[in-house]
Amino acid sequence: MYFAFNRLSLYEAAFGFTTLRVYSHAFILLLAAVYMSLLYKIFVDLSENAFALRTFFSIVIFIVAIHFLNPDLFIAQKNLERFSATGKIDYDYLSSLSPDATPVLLKIYEKANAEGKSVLSASLNSRSKEQDAWPSWNLSRQNERQLLRQYKI
Repeated sequence: MYFAFNRLSLYEAAFGFTTLRVYSHAFILLLAAVYMSLLYKIFVDLSENAFALRTFFSIVIFIVAIHFLNPDLFIAQKNLERFSATGKIDYDYLSSLSPDATPVLLKIYEKANAEGKSVLSASLNSRSKEQDAWPSWNLSRQNERQLLRQYKI
């Protein structure tokens, strides 16, 4: 797990953050917690029920942590930091992120070259024109539309 975690870190340093890499990192941490719980069960507490309960709580904590991490916003922020440091960024990938990443995408748009502005503006403009039926409404899209109206890209 240590080597897999390090290899993912190298990929992120070289190519930037993606959804799959973030979830893979998080899952490696979950596996580490479960394995530590298993080692505790083997060497200290031999109870099967306690191991199952610790594993269950590890999974619940994992899900809650991923929820509060807001992966798309996290990915956009980390790629913005990488862009500021190296000047490298994948505009096409970033334009595919959810509306949660829009505040950071607008910051990236301000720093982008002509090609990047073209890709991001096309994506953000198409999002701002989408009309949702009431069952598919969500707060992230509503906030995104308000931001896009203010920026007028």
